Amino acid sequence: MEGFEPIDDDEVLYRRVLEVHFDRTVRATPDPQAMRPIAQDVDGLSLKRARYWTAEQVSRGRPGKTYFVAHLRAGSVRSLLVATRTLTLRPDDPDVPNSEHGHCVIPELVYATRGSDESESFQRLLASTVHEVEGPFRTPA
Repeated sequence: MEGFEPIDDDEVLYRRVLEVHFDRTVRATPDPQAMRPIAQDVDGLSLKRARYWTAEQVSRGRPGKTYFVAHLRAGSVRSLLVATRTLTLRPDDPDVPNSEHGHCVIPELVYATRGSDESESFQRLLASTVHEVEGPFRTPA
């Protein structure tokens, strides 16, 4: 089903990044905190697939807040290795309630273990694979 099919290595994935986690004058990639799971990331770090979403759509967050959108290649995400584990990408399952078209997760990065050494290593590596950042985008108040 379109929007829920397996993710190709050449696909671009988007991650919404709070303004405080990216300063273009300091570095080209977001701070690793931008890849830290938040409370809603119970089944994995949330990403949107560029073939179904625009950066502007992904940037919409809390009213009055400013965001950037980080671009990652699926193959680069999958190639990351910490100890003997790699990251995987799982599209939402259309048969599960609240599944979202064009949404996927990295199941190895979840809120419950966000502070573990392994999770923090993956967060640093993931931030370093960002190949482009769009924005800033301000969500209307």
